[in-house]
Amino acid sequence: MADPTRHPIDRLAELARTRDGVVDATHDERERARFLENLKRPAPELRAWRPLALAAAIVVAASVTLWAWPRPALDYELVGGTVAEAGYVHADGDDAELRFSDGSTVTFDAGSAGRIVEVSAEGAELLLERGHATVSVTPLDDARWSVAAGPYAVRVTGTRFDVAWAPNDDRFELSLQEGSVEIRGPLLDGPLSVTAGKRVVARVRERDVSLSDLGDPVASEQAPAPTASASATASEPDLTASPTSKPAPPISKPKSWASLVAEGDYDTVLAQAEARGIASVMQSSSAGDLVALGDAARYRGRGDVARQCLVALREHHAGHPAAVSAAFLLGRMSEGSPSSAIGWYDRYLSEAPGGAYAAEALGRKLALVAKSNPTAARAIAKQYLAAYPRGAYAE
Repeated sequence: MADPTRHPIDRLAELARTRDGVVDATHDERERARFLENLKRPAPELRAWRPLALAAAIVVAASVTLWAWPRPALDYELVGGTVAEAGYVHADGDDAELRFSDGSTVTFDAGSAGRIVEVSAEGAELLLERGHATVSVTPLDDARWSVAAGPYAVRVTGTRFDVAWAPNDDRFELSLQEGSVEIRGPLLDGPLSVTAGKRVVARVRERDVSLSDLGDPVASEQAPAPTASASATASEPDLTASPTSKPAPPISKPKSWASLVAEGDYDTVLAQAEARGIASVMQSSSAGDLVALGDAARYRGRGDVARQCLVALREHHAGHPAAVSAAFLLGRMSEGSPSSAIGWYDRYLSEAPGGAYAAEALGRKLALVAKSNPTAARAIAKQYLAAYPRGAYAE
C-alpha cells in the first residue's frame, strides 16, 4: 500500500521504478488519442473559470515582477553651473538648477556650492556646503528627500522652502513656503517640526535659535547706529583741517577666503595659503578659513591640503560644527583603509548622533563592516533599520 505521507513526486518516482512490462504500440496510440480528445473537450465546470484564472495569473505575475524588480533611481540634469567628481555642484556666475525626473527641483544661487550625496527612486540626499538654495519637492506618497546645510539636516516629503548656510558665520536659515519639514541639528532639543509660513534662523556661534513668521522682519545684522555724542561731533566742522585737503581714499579690505571660494577663485585661496605656509595656516587659521581652504583644495584636486584642513579643524577647533562634520568627511576620505574609516564614522556618530551625516555615516559603516564581518554587520543593520527604516541602506 502506498504511504500517503510521502510527497507525490516521491510516490511517482517509486511507481516509475517498480513498473514492469512495456506498453505496446496499440495501447500507446489509443491513450494518446484519448488524451488529445480530452484536451478538446474541457470539463464544463472549468470553462467559466479559465478567463478568471488567466487574469489572476497575470496579476500575480505582475505583482511578483514589480516586487522583485527594484525601481530605478530618479534621473536628473543640471542647468547652469558645473558638476565635479563625487557629485559636487558649483553655481559659478549664475544660478544652477538641478531638475529631477519626478518634477522636483533644487536651485543653487550664484556662488553657492553643494553636493549630490545620493539619488534613489524615492528622492535624493543633498548637501548645501555654502550659500543659498531653493528646494521644491514634488509631493508623492513615498517621497524621501533630505537636505543638509552645515550641521543641520532637513527632512522633507513634499514641500517648497529656501535654505541657506554661511560657514564663515555659522549661520543657518530656512524659510518654508509650502508643506512641512523636520530639522535636526545643534541647539535644537530633538527634531524641530516646521510648518508653512515659518522661518528658522540658527546662529551657532552665538548659540541662538529663533522661529518666526515669514512676514516678520529679519533681525538687522548691520552695525549699530552712532551715539548722540558721536553724531554731534561728526556734525561740527573741523576748523583745523586744511580747506584744500581731501579725504583719504578708503583702504580696500582683502577678500575673505570664503568670499573668494564663493566667487570660484580657488587658485587665489591656495596661493595665499602657500605664501603664508600651509603648516602655519593649519595652526593659526579660523574654522571658517580652514573650511574655505579645504573647499578650494578639493575643487582643485589637492586632496592632501583638504585632508590637512579637516585634521586641523579636529585638533584646533574641537566642538565647532565644522570640526564635527570633519570627522565624517575624514571617514569618507579614509575608506581605502576600512578600519580607519569606521573609526572616523564612530567618532562622528558619537558627537552628532542626530547630525546631518548620521544616516550616511551609519550606512557607510555598515557597508564596510559587512565586507569583513557579516555577523557584526547584522547588528549594525538592525540599528540602522531601527533608526532609518526608509534610509538609503535599508534596501
